Amino acid sequence: MKNKKIEIKMEPSLNEIEESIRTVFKDNLVLLILGSFSIDYKGRARSYIEAGDRILIVKSDGAMIIHRPYGYKPVNWQPRVDMFRISRKNEKLIITFIRKTPREEVTITLEKVYFLIYGKLMDEATFEMHLTEEELKKAIIKNPSLIEKDLKIINEEKEVAYGKADLIGKDSKGRIVVIELKKGKIGENEVLQLYRYVKYFKELGKNVRGLIVGSGISPHAEVLLKNLGLEFKTVNIKKLSKMKYT
Repeated sequence: MKNKKIEIKMEPSLNEIEESIRTVFKDNLVLLILGSFSIDYKGRARSYIEAGDRILIVKSDGAMIIHRPYGYKPVNWQPRVDMFRISRKNEKLIITFIRKTPREEVTITLEKVYFLIYGKLMDEATFEMHLTEEELKKAIIKNPSLIEKDLKIINEEKEVAYGKADLIGKDSKGRIVVIELKKGKIGENEVLQLYRYVKYFKELGKNVRGLIVGSGISPHAEVLLKNLGLEFKTVNIKKLSKMKYT
C-alpha cells in the first residue's frame, strides 16, 4: 500500500482477501467487506446464522462489527479483536475473530465477496453536543442570571397577537422583558419577530423591553436591533451544553 491511502478490490480472490485482512491487522487499518457469509458465535452464549449478504467492518483499534443490509443494530460485534485465524475449506475462506477477555469467538465463512476496501483513515475531531433551543430555554428558566442579574422569569411560550414569545420576565426595575431565544446566529427576521411582541405589550400600556438571546448576530440584524430599541445578549452555547438542566 505504499503511496496509497485506500485500496479497493472488486470481487477479490481468496488470496487477495486473506492478504488484505492480514495487512489490516498488521498496520491497524480500517476494513470494509460487502459479501455473503455465515456467522458462528461462541462465547457467553452460542449462535449461528446461515449465509446471507452482510457488511463486515474492522476498525483501526480492532473493533469488529457485522451488519445486515437493514437496521442500525449490528448482528455481531466485538469491542476489540485480540487475534484472528484464517483457514480455507471447500474453496471458502474461514476467518475467526478472537477476543481474549471475556473469551469470545466470531467465525465467518465467506461464500462470496462483492467488494473489499481498506486503508488508513484519520479522525481527530472533538465530538461536541450543543443545546437545542428548548434546552436553552430550560437553562434560562432555571438560572435567569445567565442573561441578566436579578431577572425573574414569569411566563414561557406566552401567546401574544403575533405568535408565542419564548419567555416573559421582569427586570430589577419591574419592567416586562420579552425574551426570544435563538441557538444560532440571529438574523433580521428574528429581530422583527421580537419587535412585534414588544409592540404588542406597548399597545397594552406596559413598560417593556425586548431582549434577544443567541450565540451571535448578523451585522444587518444588529443595526436593525439598535434602530428598534431592542437588546441582544450573547450566550456561550458550547459552555451551557456542558451544564445539565432538567
